[in-house]
Amino acid sequence: MFRNVLNKLEDPKNPLLGPNLKSLKFWGIILPKNKTMRYVLYVLNFSMMFFVVTEYIDVWVVRSDIKTVLTIIAPGIKYLVSNTYRSNIKNGTEHYVEIIRSWVPLDKTQLPGYLMACSYQAYAVGYVSGYLSSFDTFAIVVMMFFKTEFLVLENDSSRIFDSGESIDDVNFKRKIKECHKRHAELFKYANLFNSCLSSIMFLYVVLCSVMLCAAAYETTIMTTKMSRFITLEYLTFSVAQLFMYCWHSNEVMVASQKLMMGPYKSMWYGQNKQHLRDLSILINQYERTLRFSAGPFTDLTVATFINILKGAYSYYTLIN
Repeated sequence: MFRNVLNKLEDPKNPLLGPNLKSLKFWGIILPKNKTMRYVLYVLNFSMMFFVVTEYIDVWVVRSDIKTVLTIIAPGIKYLVSNTYRSNIKNGTEHYVEIIRSWVPLDKTQLPGYLMACSYQAYAVGYVSGYLSSFDTFAIVVMMFFKTEFLVLENDSSRIFDSGESIDDVNFKRKIKECHKRHAELFKYANLFNSCLSSIMFLYVVLCSVMLCAAAYETTIMTTKMSRFITLEYLTFSVAQLFMYCWHSNEVMVASQKLMMGPYKSMWYGQNKQHLRDLSILINQYERTLRFSAGPFTDLTVATFINILKGAYSYYTLIN
């Protein structure tokens, strides 16, 4: 049964990428050709944009309370595990907790408005979670593809000369041209991918830096273990999300740097001068390093990730 489900997710035209493409289509990142479904996804995406606006409005309303501003997380567990809190809700000494903070045109402290706010928030959290997870998995899979292609190209380049004997000009030129074409296409499509990803990753880096600082500071002002646990959990997933991008982007960069070692591993010695000259040109082409960027300011590497952690810690000590 499980295998049948996996088979339905596969796409014959895009081997191994079928589940990712179906996820992108389901959450509306890739729009369908059907006009009705396209307009439905337009409405869903607009509703998410509007929800983000309501979050900023709510932050503005409670801006004088720094603790409330920093605790825009999911504290619903509190209602389930705390008998005292449930009693306080009933006698009116405390208000209902929200899934996340957002503004609604009703009184959220009363049951009708609270139910409306939580319903909208639950829908928003579910939709955004699916939207982001489908985008993240697809982007990381593409990065892994580029890394694998560089490794395969390095291996093929090491076998340009199958033996130490001199190779005829026709086969040699065919192999050189194939390696050159594959390398040029890799950079062409990698640059296209980076142009789509770079601005999004810039927002990721900025938001992650701010949230790391805010979450770290929040743990120092929390009074209950449950609140600290929820904050640390949120902090862990924020760090992991950015780390996955930086790690795989760094792996692509390293694979592209090691590519030039492929021809050096071949049996180039004993070849004639013309073959060595053409091989040298290919090696010079391989010296290009592929880097995915986060906007025009930085590259996505492990070093960048470490600098973000250092920066967040510096901001945390300043606020604290």
